[in-house]
Amino acid sequence: MTIQKILEQGKYHDQTELGISEFTVDLEIPIFSKKVRIKAFNLNHLSPENDQVKLLEKSISTIINYDLSNLNWIKDEIWKHFNSYMNSTSYEMIDYSSFDNEEEANRAYFKISNQNDAYNKCELKFIHFDLDQTNYEHFILYFKCPWEEEHGISICIHNGKLDYID
Repeated sequence: MTIQKILEQGKYHDQTELGISEFTVDLEIPIFSKKVRIKAFNLNHLSPENDQVKLLEKSISTIINYDLSNLNWIKDEIWKHFNSYMNSTSYEMIDYSSFDNEEEANRAYFKISNQNDAYNKCELKFIHFDLDQTNYEHFILYFKCPWEEEHGISICIHNGKLDYID
């Protein structure tokens, strides 16, 4: 996708006087088989000669072309996240009285028994990156998930590899 098409389809919110700016665009992302909002922060202007605009084009191209094989480890990381919460979280809305332990009750409540279930219960809300980070490729996938509704899951991709999950 050319930078011209990206800029035509997106919206630029310039508030540089407040020290913030954001470019958003909704694009079809093949690895997720859906349209996803992409947010780029700290874009200081839309001139095609701007290094940040060139990085915007490169970053969006990387996201669009992100290899489908990476979906397996994304699912695996979401599954690990789910398991860590099932082992360590008490939920007010769950009645634990008919279960042997909290973990068993948590798993029954969320009806998740494998990594595909965990992934399918999550909703990718957006992908974001900061255009001030010009010396490497870096983007974050933000998922809404039922077992951590307040914060969701953020998966950071750094130079094509998992950097961290939060």
